[in-house]
Amino acid sequence: MGKQIIDTLATNDNMAGTVLNNPHTLWSFNVWTIVAIVEFIALIIAVYKTRRSTLTTENRQRKRKAMAEVVDYDNIMNSAFYAPALYKQLKGKCHPDKFAKDPVKSELALEISQLVGKNKNNIKELLALKQRAIDELNVNF
Repeated sequence: MGKQIIDTLATNDNMAGTVLNNPHTLWSFNVWTIVAIVEFIALIIAVYKTRRSTLTTENRQRKRKAMAEVVDYDNIMNSAFYAPALYKQLKGKCHPDKFAKDPVKSELALEISQLVGKNKNNIKELLALKQRAIDELNVNF
């Protein structure tokens, strides 16, 4: 039994040596490796061209327009901290149901409450709506 194992190991060792020393086997390995590398490069080029073509002229114009606009960072920071509290106040004080007896004020309150909902994260607009509610609806804050 031990002799069979040694013979099997020797045969396997000889087979490994013939595979590694056979130039035909090495050449076929190199050919397929080269084919795989060329396919990989072609795939990367195709993905790059696809991603690049998605930036159409319209997208480029939109990006230029956005980059040219001035961003009000003070409003962004103030909105992050103060807008939620003011939104809750305006939502409660300007609700149309509070003005159900007066149809004119009810319509104004409906319009103001819709604008409050649209601008719930914009402190500048909420402050303007608060002033409008004070002027037109006679609401006290």
